[in-house]
Amino acid sequence: KIKFLKKGTIGHVAHGKTTLVWAISGIHTIRHKIEKERNITYNLGYANAKLFKCNKCKKPDCFKAYGSDKEDTPKCENLDCDGTYELQRHISFVDCPGHDILMATMLNGAAVMDAALLLIGIYFFLFFQLYLN
Repeated sequence: KIKFLKKGTIGHVAHGKTTLVWAISGIHTIRHKIEKERNITYNLGYANAKLFKCNKCKKPDCFKAYGSDKEDTPKCENLDCDGTYELQRHISFVDCPGHDILMATMLNGAAVMDAALLLIGIYFFLFFQLYLN
């Protein structure tokens, strides 16, 4: 039985939430004109993905994510592997805005999540480290 999982991305503005969803699912969740112009998420964004595991490759190379339109048993894309990917999980992403004035929108998105990915950009730690020194 294939499991379905609803994951959300939460975090502060410009920490890579939408970019992570795009990298995993291939779907850019910023769809409205004002969001595209300002490159900021105002509304909840949704994307679906499938997580596969190759039946012959070793971890971590055996895992691959595709958009939800991918067939359920594709051939492995790793070099020197003639295996096939087996569908492990369907994942639905809820991409939440990160600005503090949009907290109510983020909480609405959190209501439908099974799990959340809290994202913090690496530059945050770099600036903090520079500030301390």
